[in-house]
Amino acid sequence: MEELWGEEPSYHEAKYEQYMPVEPLPEVRVASETELGDVFPKARAARYYYDYGDDWIHDIKLLRTYRSVHVADPQLWDGAGDAPPEDVGGVYGFERFLDTLGNPEDEEHDGMVEWAEDQMWDRFTLNRHRERLFRWHKHRDMMLHG
Repeated sequence: MEELWGEEPSYHEAKYEQYMPVEPLPEVRVASETELGDVFPKARAARYYYDYGDDWIHDIKLLRTYRSVHVADPQLWDGAGDAPPEDVGGVYGFERFLDTLGNPEDEEHDGMVEWAEDQMWDRFTLNRHRERLFRWHKHRDMMLHG
């Protein structure tokens, strides 16, 4: 990985040392201070560390760029898979979460459904996420232009 970045500057502190790779880091960037254009396409791959308590590590690979496409706003062209809700308990917690949701006979099913709703979690569908992005654009534009 040519570039690495995480969610907060505090991961440089010793208390997060256990969550960082052992090998020397080529370059670490703080996600809230980094635009994707600063990373891609300069690098073809990156690693993103999120939520050090749950140990989410995302390896991101740039598959293709479109030089003739110029957009000022984020676009969602494709996607797959359900994103985990916040504080689900890492990979194993997410697996348990999905298993429980998928089994209405599980004694924890109803409680898990309620918790998922409280987390505003839902399964990924391309059109629903495009609609969310559209609403975000409208809200942002309203806040900027008033």
